[in-house]
Amino acid sequence: MKLNLNVPINSLGYGVVGYNVWKHLSQSIDVTLFPIGHGIFPPTDDGNKDIPVEISKGIHNDSIKANNFDGSLTTLKIWHENQLAERVGSGKYYAWPFFEISEFDQRRITHMQSVDQIIVSSEWAKNIVERNIATAEPLVVECGVDRTIFHEDVKPRDISPTFMGQEVSRYSPYVFLNCGKWEVRKGHDVLYKAFKHAFPIEKHPDVELWMMTSNPFLTDSERRHWESLYRSDSRIKILSRVDFQTELAAVMAGADCGVFPSRAEGWNLEVLEMMSMGKQVITTDYSAHTQFCNKQNSFLIDIEEEEPIYDGKFFTGNNGVWASLKGNPYDQLVSHMRHVYSMGRRRNNEGVETAKSLSWEKVSKKLIETMSKSGAFDEQQI
Repeated sequence: MKLNLNVPINSLGYGVVGYNVWKHLSQSIDVTLFPIGHGIFPPTDDGNKDIPVEISKGIHNDSIKANNFDGSLTTLKIWHENQLAERVGSGKYYAWPFFEISEFDQRRITHMQSVDQIIVSSEWAKNIVERNIATAEPLVVECGVDRTIFHEDVKPRDISPTFMGQEVSRYSPYVFLNCGKWEVRKGHDVLYKAFKHAFPIEKHPDVELWMMTSNPFLTDSERRHWESLYRSDSRIKILSRVDFQTELAAVMAGADCGVFPSRAEGWNLEVLEMMSMGKQVITTDYSAHTQFCNKQNSFLIDIEEEEPIYDGKFFTGNNGVWASLKGNPYDQLVSHMRHVYSMGRRRNNEGVETAKSLSWEKVSKKLIETMSKSGAFDEQQI
């Protein structure tokens, strides 16, 4: 089988998916890679040993393999749902977007209709595509986790991470960790309140909340606003962003529970990574991560109501609805944090088993099987 693959390769969400899909597909089929964007580098610090030399040097896809690909082959593009018009070659066109919204505007509809076959990561996303585009019949392929990086035996980083100019080693406090860009969507407008509500500082100096939440799309004033909310409590530590997944795993190893009160997600990689490391997780019972989160491997926040998607920054209206965190969901977040803390440092064995079932090797195998059944590879390509 042969395939043209059009994906980013970097340390961001799309780049992590693109890198791992490329890496594991290439072990089974003949893949011609067309990387999206500049500054190409893998999300691991293994010295680029698995990356072709021309890619590791950051050469743009305009020149890579320009004279060495078959334009009649099927192309798989992993990219935003409103940026799918550009494609490689003239063969069948599969696209795998991730989105957090429930209503598509005309641009999104037009871009997704330009694709022969849509792939999504969850039944939640499948239902949204079908509701917005009557003719669509999306395929479901879950994302995965690299168990060689995110596993139960990872040790906290040897050099203590620096928080707000202070070095903090791995010591006695119980640590909650949140990863994800500063956003209302991520529940960052309520998490600091819930933490302080759950653990008054005079009673619980032994609990911390670590925030790895740098967002390059914010202005300086917007960043300062978010940080000021969290710096109101000395137990909350704002971590600098790391470049590689191995560094992220080392930080996660120093935490005890991942807390992700998200209103909507396109997948939520960090929840699965925390599970893979045997960490407890708290998250909402809503959107794409319900594909792998359940009451056996997660402490779920029941969502009773939805609210219009709006944050005044990234979402300014007409995007549908997402989870409301008002009232009982907020109380559940507080209650779950208290309960997990009362459990002590207990391994999340169900989460580990979930992660094992979603290794990138298994995900890539399912991707090939799913695309094959839908006719992606004709006889000339096999």
